[in-house]
Amino acid sequence: METPTTKTATGQQVVLPKTDQTNSRIGILAGIIGVLLTGLGFIGINKKKHD
Repeated sequence: METPTTKTATGQQVVLPKTDQTNSRIGILAGIIGVLLTGLGFIGINKKKHD
């Protein structure tokens, strides 16, 4: 079995720890929450314009 590796911005190969799956899930969740928050912010701005 190959060790999962990722390349950093500088081009170095880094061995990913087994916790990387958890980290990516947290990252996806954080992204979804961020999108929801910005969406709510836009809705709030639009409602203010209508008033």
